[in-house]
Amino acid sequence: MAFPGPSPGSTAPDVNRGGGLAQGHHGCGEVAGPASQGSVRLVHGVDPRDRAADRSESGTRSATSPSALGSVAMSKPPDVRSAALSLAHEVQHAKLAAVMILFDLVRPDVDRLFYAAWREDPRPANALLQGAFAHMGVARFWQVQRALTPGGETAHIEFVRWRDAALVACRNLLGEDVLTAPGHMLRRSDD
Repeated sequence: MAFPGPSPGSTAPDVNRGGGLAQGHHGCGEVAGPASQGSVRLVHGVDPRDRAADRSESGTRSATSPSALGSVAMSKPPDVRSAALSLAHEVQHAKLAAVMILFDLVRPDVDRLFYAAWREDPRPANALLQGAFAHMGVARFWQVQRALTPGGETAHIEFVRWRDAALVACRNLLGEDVLTAPGHMLRRSDD
């Protein structure tokens, strides 16, 4: 699979020459385990972005839009594992965005903001649900990394960090009774 070139006017390098994103896509099986292959197939295109504005810990900035399902905007990652991690995160966003097009998962009358461990600003309920779902994917990624890299302390620490962050977010949503009936079904399907 060749990734599309930079967006018109983008200063990002053509990743087909550098190979960083393509390696991440194709290397997911090696880096994130065989379970990642089905999820990665959901990504049909990557829109490369300039890394100059990146402020993330992984050195990669990524985003998914519900209006462009199957596409991910991502800066060129520093390595294959970072690419696989970003794709694991963004695929979760894409999966939930598809469900959210069909069903309201959060009650429309909920207008309060919630704490999210991965953000500095409080989040509305829909955004917290999206973040919790995405970070469950991050936790799964690190859980697989623990098995693939025995003795890997970083993988264990990251797994616990993101598992706990997603758990706190889910408990906040459940404790405030903000989910609709379809939202509760989603919760049960991902137990």
